[in-house]
Amino acid sequence: MLAWIIFGVMWTAGPTAARPVQPGDTTRVAAGLKAMLSQGRHPAIRWPDLSDVHAVAESAYRRSNWHPLWIEAGRATAPALAVIEAIRAVADRGLAPADYDADSLAAAAARLAQGDGGESEQAWFDLALTTAVIRVASTLHEGRLDRGALAPGWRTGPSRLDLIATLDTLRRSGGPRSVLDRLEPQEAAYRQLKKWLAHYRTLAGAPASLVPVTKPPSPGGQYPEASHLRRTLMIVGDLDTGPPPPAGADTLFDDALRAAVQRFQRRHGLRDDGVIGPATLAQLNQPFEQRVRQIAIALERRRWWPDSARTPPIIVNVPAFRLTATGVIDGRDTVIAMNIIAGVAHRDETPIFTGDLGRVVFQPFWEVPVSIMRKEIRPKAVRNPAYLEREGMDLLEGEHIVAPTRQNVSRIGHGVRVRQRPGPRNPLGRVKFLLTSGYAIHLHDTPAASLFEPTRRDFSHGCIRVSAPSALARFVLLRLPGWTSQRIDAAMAADTSVAVELPDPIGVAVGYEPVVPSDHGIEFRPDVYGGDRTLARLLAAGYPYRKRIP
Repeated sequence: MLAWIIFGVMWTAGPTAARPVQPGDTTRVAAGLKAMLSQGRHPAIRWPDLSDVHAVAESAYRRSNWHPLWIEAGRATAPALAVIEAIRAVADRGLAPADYDADSLAAAAARLAQGDGGESEQAWFDLALTTAVIRVASTLHEGRLDRGALAPGWRTGPSRLDLIATLDTLRRSGGPRSVLDRLEPQEAAYRQLKKWLAHYRTLAGAPASLVPVTKPPSPGGQYPEASHLRRTLMIVGDLDTGPPPPAGADTLFDDALRAAVQRFQRRHGLRDDGVIGPATLAQLNQPFEQRVRQIAIALERRRWWPDSARTPPIIVNVPAFRLTATGVIDGRDTVIAMNIIAGVAHRDETPIFTGDLGRVVFQPFWEVPVSIMRKEIRPKAVRNPAYLEREGMDLLEGEHIVAPTRQNVSRIGHGVRVRQRPGPRNPLGRVKFLLTSGYAIHLHDTPAASLFEPTRRDFSHGCIRVSAPSALARFVLLRLPGWTSQRIDAAMAADTSVAVELPDPIGVAVGYEPVVPSDHGIEFRPDVYGGDRTLARLLAAGYPYRKRIP
């Protein structure tokens, strides 16, 4: 405590009040480093709580015998200066330089270069830069927020990042940006997001780059705002660039503009009818600064993913209401994609998780969840005694079917459970894909095909309904001996329930990514569950939400 009090007096007195340090004299600098780490706080950085970096920083300083890591002869080293410049440029990676004290570090390095830095200045500079490096490296490698707290079902295995080795590399490197590059995800989607981030940052920094579109046009009719709309669609990539018509002559909502509006609508999860209604108008006028923030959050989410070698073959993106499966079937690279229906927002939300698809059941029974039994089925069965038989439902006590008497109906959800037989009214449809995840969430067919027509499809109780169950069954089963397309079709049309165990379960990730790069550019989908709003709030709150770095 005494050391901390002494160091605190040195700090509050300011850099000029401290005794100039002679080259090689680092005793009092070491005392200042030890004092700050013992207290677990840095007195002059944005996020002063050091609990997330404490173990790594202390280990690094013990290895250096408490000599500064970034200072020689009272001056910031050349690698330190290069690292600071790399930190000042982390906005290119979707991070805020201020979160890592970039400008304060640069100013302190300048003071040290002028010989104005005493022991306190050197100690706080060295630990501040060590803290910033640990945080930047960890953030780029696996995200800034604790994904385990935000999405406990999202498991990607232990971190492979050696922070001590990263610190040592950066301390000796003249090219820190390439070191940071290697820490980031190496997958194509991440690189594309960074490209789009740079594009939208340029647009956000250009004066008057977005001219608001205020009036919906009439197809093929006169449209005074045609030039505004054309310019917006060009700069966001939905309309081919080329010499636009003269401003005075650009007054028609022509076929080219309508086709570009349709492309814009598809990228934003809107009905692609070419009609600029309120929803399309709102997206057209979304500030580019907001797009930058959205892409930065998307980069944070991508850092949560495992490396490309361990990315699951089946990926569900809830806000996009899409499933994509990638693998090798019969020796051929195969990619399938289909629409999905997810859980109702703010009521029955589909959780975010990783798991394995280990079992396929054709003509499945539906074991009705307790909440649905109590809230939906029991009231209907009480009002209408014929309801259960009409829906093909049995009552069970233990493993035995019991008669749908008034007494048994009254006990539904309280000792008596409901199971629906296979058939046209069964909400699981003709096939169900069981996932092991810790959640009672699975993929399945549905008889309600019309629910796939809207662009926003949060209609389920949490499970994921797929629009192309036959294609998914082929993706899963054609890799097994004895399974053919004809056998799959027969099983889906049969009257009996058949279960197929997979000897090698297939990895599945159910993710939440409103912003994704695609073949059409970059897609901005509705934040249906408010997950991006939550992330933005937590990121703004700072490092108390960050897990401790081991």
